[in-house]
Amino acid sequence: MKIKVAQIHTDCNGRLGDMIVGISLACCSQDIDNRIFFGNGNAYIKVNSIKFGDDIDFWQHVILTRLFDMHGTGLASRRSTAKLISMLRAFKPDIVHLHNMHGYYLNYPMLFEYLSRTDIAVILSPHDYWPITGHCAQFQAISCKKWQRRCFACPQKNQFPESRYLDSSKCNHAQKKKAFSNIKNLHLVALSKRIATRYSKSFLGGFPIHVMPNGVDTKVFQPVFSEDFRSKYGLHDRFVILGVSRHWTERKGYNDFLRISQMIDDKSIIVLVGLTQGQIEAAPANIIGSPPVDCAYELASIYSSADVFINMSLEEMAPLVNLEALSCGVPVILNKLSGAAEQV
Repeated sequence: MKIKVAQIHTDCNGRLGDMIVGISLACCSQDIDNRIFFGNGNAYIKVNSIKFGDDIDFWQHVILTRLFDMHGTGLASRRSTAKLISMLRAFKPDIVHLHNMHGYYLNYPMLFEYLSRTDIAVILSPHDYWPITGHCAQFQAISCKKWQRRCFACPQKNQFPESRYLDSSKCNHAQKKKAFSNIKNLHLVALSKRIATRYSKSFLGGFPIHVMPNGVDTKVFQPVFSEDFRSKYGLHDRFVILGVSRHWTERKGYNDFLRISQMIDDKSIIVLVGLTQGQIEAAPANIIGSPPVDCAYELASIYSSADVFINMSLEEMAPLVNLEALSCGVPVILNKLSGAAEQV
């Protein structure tokens, strides 16, 4: 009898979506029956991906989060989660692989209550720290340690998933602890030793934690000897400093690149991939901005055109961009305070 694997995630988009699709394709290569169940966005045509969320549940979830700090609890996404549970009952997976549980698509107490009544093995691959906090997804920038014992009075209530009024971090933290504790066969797969150490200090510390770093496809991300990117922007003799992100914010190091732009000479140029149109228009003359690039082969060409890749983010788990740049033969400089130092 075939092993059946169900992955659950917010969507099939972006680099994380590509990684989840990669897991699905790897399962297929091993004759493992698998499905990707996702809440938002469009299906990925290369694999068996099934959407269970809807727009009404999504916007109700957003409102409950903004007003009451109820992200993934209470009345949030109950209809969508009931649909997911019905799909899981029909598929009968041996393994449920959880990725991001936030993103306005899932009522995790409902899902966990169902899983607690089955013999399904559950794998949690945390891509941030939201599963162990009362609100925020990242806490490194403010060195918060409340999550180790009990969250309350969250100093990042206005950060994702933003609540503009109530602070329910104390209740949220307690509810997550209760929900997770009911799952009988839970394993955590951490992307680095640092992530594993932090999760071991949380209420999930009693569960098995395995370290499995990210990887990249070296057949795609390899040195590409092409002058197309440099020619496009007239960078033939310039020293190219590259940064890549899906969303450029202060915590992602955007302001650091603005400061770097004031320090470099005319022989150097900064290229930032992933800027909004407003950021591109507001950037100084020695910063070339590009919108997000989803094509892996195009990214490989951009990495290969750089002289150095810099990641100044304060809040990273185990980002693919560092590995992609290294795989393309580009030196990488990281902020030592981020969680990605193990990659270099």
